[in-house]
Amino acid sequence: MVINSYAELIELIDKKGRVVTTTSLEEDSFGVKSISDTEIPESGIVTIGGCKVFAEVLNAAPTLIICGAGHVGMNVCMLGSKLGFDVDVVDDRKVFLTKERFPDARRLILCDNFDDDFWNEIPDGGNSYYVMCSRSHDTDGTCIRHTLRRKGIYKGMLGSGKKLRGIKERLFAEGFTEEDFKVLHTPIGLPLGGQTPMEVALSIMAEIVQVRHREELLTIEPDICDAIRNNKGMRAVMLTIVSTSGSSARKTGSKMLVLPDARIFGSIGGGVVEYMATKHAATVEAAEIREYDLSEDMDGVQGMYGAGRIRVLFEPIEL
Repeated sequence: MVINSYAELIELIDKKGRVVTTTSLEEDSFGVKSISDTEIPESGIVTIGGCKVFAEVLNAAPTLIICGAGHVGMNVCMLGSKLGFDVDVVDDRKVFLTKERFPDARRLILCDNFDDDFWNEIPDGGNSYYVMCSRSHDTDGTCIRHTLRRKGIYKGMLGSGKKLRGIKERLFAEGFTEEDFKVLHTPIGLPLGGQTPMEVALSIMAEIVQVRHREELLTIEPDICDAIRNNKGMRAVMLTIVSTSGSSARKTGSKMLVLPDARIFGSIGGGVVEYMATKHAATVEAAEIREYDLSEDMDGVQGMYGAGRIRVLFEPIEL
C-alpha cells in the first residue's frame, strides 16, 4: 500500500497504533513510501525483498491514562499534555471531572465505578502509560486489576507500601501473583522529595519520561502532527534522519517538517545543521539524502551539538 500523504499516514497510525513504513532508496523508485508487513526491530536502512529501503516503526502518540481527577491527577494531566502525551482522565465523580479542571485532556471519561465497561473505550495499546491516583484504596485496587491485564509501558500507583500490601492481598485471592506486580511502579514517581500536588505530579512525570525514553518507541512528534492536520493540502518538506554515526543530538527516525514560509516543527538536532537544512529544504523538488558533519564549519558558523555525522532524507510532500 503506497502512502500518498502524511495526513493519510497519521490517520493510519492513530487507527492501528503501530505501522511499519518503507521509503525506497532504489534509483528507479527513490522516495516512494509504502506500508510494509515486514517486522523490523528498529528503524533504519535495511534490505527487504532485495530492495534497499529506509524502514520506520511508527507508533501512535503516547497515551496517558489517569485514573483519578483529584489535585494530583489534575497536575499530572497538565504536565503530561505539555510533554506530548494524549491524556485521558477517568473518574466516577462528575463534579471533579470538568473541562475547567482539565483543559488539556483529550478525553474526560465519567464512569459509574472503576470496574465498569469504560475500559473498552481505552485502546489496549503498547504505547500507554497508566497513573492510578483515585479517591480510595478500593478504587485504585480495581484500576490495578484492569491495568495489570493490559498492555502498556508504565503502570504506577500513588500511595504507601501499606496500601499496596492490602491491594495485593485482595488480588492474590483473585489469582494474581507477585510476578504480576513487578511491572507496577509504587511508590510512584522519582524521589524528588516534593509534597505539593504539583511536586508529586512532577515526580510522576519525571519517572514516566525516564521510562518512555528507555523504551525508545518512535512516534511522529505532536507538533508535526498538528502542523500537518492544520495545513492539509499545503506543499512542504519532511526531513528525517535515516542514519547516524558518532555522536549526534537526535536519533534515527527523528523528523522535522519545513513549511514554505520556513516555519519548522520537530527537530533533527538544532543548531547550524537545522539552519542549513531549512535553507536547503526551500530548494528541494524531489526526494534526496544529504549528509551533514556535525563538527565542521557550515556557512561560516562553527559546529553544533555532537561530533558525528547524520544522513537526512528530504521528502517534498503534500500535507
